[in-house]
This record gives sequence, structure tokens and C-alpha cells, in this order.
Amino acid sequence: MYGDRLVPVSYSRLGPTHRLQSWLRLLALSAGDPDRNWTAHTLGRPSNGRSRESHALSLLGPLDDYTARDLLRALVDLRDRGRCEPLPLPLKASFTYARQRRTRATTAEALRKAGWDWEDGRYPGEQSEAAHARVWGPGAALPGLDRAPAEGEGSDGETTRFGALALRLWSPLLSAEQGSW
Repeated sequence: MYGDRLVPVSYSRLGPTHRLQSWLRLLALSAGDPDRNWTAHTLGRPSNGRSRESHALSLLGPLDDYTARDLLRALVDLRDRGRCEPLPLPLKASFTYARQRRTRATTAEALRKAGWDWEDGRYPGEQSEAAHARVWGPGAALPGLDRAPAEGEGSDGETTRFGALALRLWSPLLSAEQGSW
């Protein structure tokens, strides 16, 4: 921490996990200490190995304490749902999907790009991670596409549980992330 800035640095590529961890910390600080304008500056390697940039940056915040509390409640609700059943919400694929949908990509296009993170290709995808293989089965298709959102999970324009949950998790973060578009 530097003043009222969180500055986590990673030698790995800046990905969804790093963004989400910084987001959660920022929400907690903003909700708990409303007298400061907290921001999170998350640094890592660029996600594209061919990038000329020396680093990638995610800049989040500041947020007012009321907004931070509301967003924390929504994340706690997701966590509570996830404690009752596995949620079809793989981190990388859902991040890609939400990012694509927020840039007005069609559902089909967003699912195609999310599939690149989920499915095995040149490198193992999220579907090969032990936890996903155990829950959804080895080589399973992207989960949650065959189910409508459960009550309270809906998101405008999303007809699948995967899509609704992806936007519910990532849209507030992507809205608060400066310079991500």
C-alpha cells in the first residue's frame, strides 16, 4: 500500500485472478474507510507475449462507500450460491465472455472467445483444471449454457446461467476499471 493506493505487482501475466483480488480488496477498503479515495493499481506482464509494453496495468476506483457495500453484498450473494452448488463460472472464460459482451459482441461471438480460455488447444484450457474436471467432467463443454439463470441471477439480455453469472461478477469491475477499453 502506498497512501490510499493498493499496488499489487505480479511477475505473471495480468489476468482475471489478479484483477478480482484487487477488486475485492478495493471494495473492502472503500466500504470500511469512506474518508479516503482508495484505488487499486495492479501491475503484471502484458497478456500478449508480443506486446511492446513492458507491463500491463489495471486501475480500479475510487468508489464511494455505499457503492462498495452494495457491490460487496452482490459478491457475498454469489459466494453463498457457490457454497450451495458449483456455479458455472470458470474465471478466465467468464472474464473473456463479460469483456466481449460489454463491448457489444454478440452472444455467439463472446461464447466463441470464452471457449478459447475454456477448451484445450495448444495449451490446456480451464476445462483441464482438476477442480473443473471433477465438477463438470473431463473435457466438458463450457458449463451453464444449457440452463437459464436462477432466480436473482438474471442479467439483461442473457439467456444462459453462464452468461448471467459472468456479467454479474465482472461487469462492476469492468465498469470501474479505467483505460480497459
